[in-house]
Amino acid sequence: MEVNPSIIKWAMDWNNLTADDLKPAFPKIDEWLDGTRQPTFKQLEKLAVKTHTIVPHFFAESTPDVRLQIADFRTPSGSAPKNPSPELFETIDEMLYRQGWMSDSFKDLGYGTVELVGHFNSIEDVDPREAASYLNRFLGLHKNWAAIEAHSADEAVRHLRRAIEAARISVAIAGYAGGNTRRLFDVSEFRGFVLADEYAPLIFVNGRDAKTAQLFTLAHELAHLALGHTGLLNSPEDVLDANGHEGFCDKVAVEFLMPADVVIRIAEEESDSEKALATLRARTRTSTLASLRRLRELDIIDESRFWVLYNTHVKNKAAIKPRKSGNGDYYTTKGSNLGQLFTDAVFAGVKTGRLLYADAYKLTGMHAQVFANYYQRKGYAL
Repeated sequence: MEVNPSIIKWAMDWNNLTADDLKPAFPKIDEWLDGTRQPTFKQLEKLAVKTHTIVPHFFAESTPDVRLQIADFRTPSGSAPKNPSPELFETIDEMLYRQGWMSDSFKDLGYGTVELVGHFNSIEDVDPREAASYLNRFLGLHKNWAAIEAHSADEAVRHLRRAIEAARISVAIAGYAGGNTRRLFDVSEFRGFVLADEYAPLIFVNGRDAKTAQLFTLAHELAHLALGHTGLLNSPEDVLDANGHEGFCDKVAVEFLMPADVVIRIAEEESDSEKALATLRARTRTSTLASLRRLRELDIIDESRFWVLYNTHVKNKAAIKPRKSGNGDYYTTKGSNLGQLFTDAVFAGVKTGRLLYADAYKLTGMHAQVFANYYQRKGYAL
């Protein structure tokens, strides 16, 4: 069998690699591409790792099917990429595998279904404000929970995540694929995605996004779950689609994070629009732009004032230098990726013998010693 040069070219394109990028590791790459020379099997194995594919693909007559595995709810620009990046594709597969195991496990344990999933039959059946109020009741959160429970957007994300996982909805947050810090997610490709399942719904959030955006993503994906949706999200908090399911979920998320009556009360308390904007941000832990749009949406500020404040925000934002941050502690980062609900489910599985350790390592993406260290640090006795 001969390697198909067009598949090598496809694998390179899928990973945004050029021949020059690969030449240091594969000096004969140009000859492989024009078909005048065949790589060895060892070289193919290295190339498969480099391009995040598998060796058999290189012998196929046609390119592999790497279309998005779930529905695509992305709205900006109106045209999604033909294929997802290798990082996104692998992560969706990983989360589907994780969810499948959790769903089977929870069914075997006799757990009931999660009430939120598919609670609303259609967007015509419910007003966004009613839906947001339902989310508050379902999660056991006060309408003004962010002001009460959180002093920052980071704390707000953690608090909301705990409430979501307490309701048996798994939340995974990660900034890169496969535990490899060089395989970073692209925020412009996706903000998050949701996998609906009656027993084990799962929300994935792009950890490279700003905390205020992560907060919006969590709320937005909860609304999708309430409609029973599985899909990919890339609707930024400051670009709201007025129609369809995305528009509905945007409105629910905005009402959930910035309830209209709370916003109006703040506007009545403050003497001018700048103070109202600052207070709204502080109490809801949302971004300046999202808060500003909410004030305009509720006619608390007119369009001319909106643009004055908007331009000031853009100017101030441009003057702020982005902070450099490291990758953080491995086990803390791993905990954010796995989430508390999944961490507990795996622990219960291995302790009761329903889950083999080898399968637990595969599910969590950890080797034996790292797995033991992770649970030991969290206070679990394996």
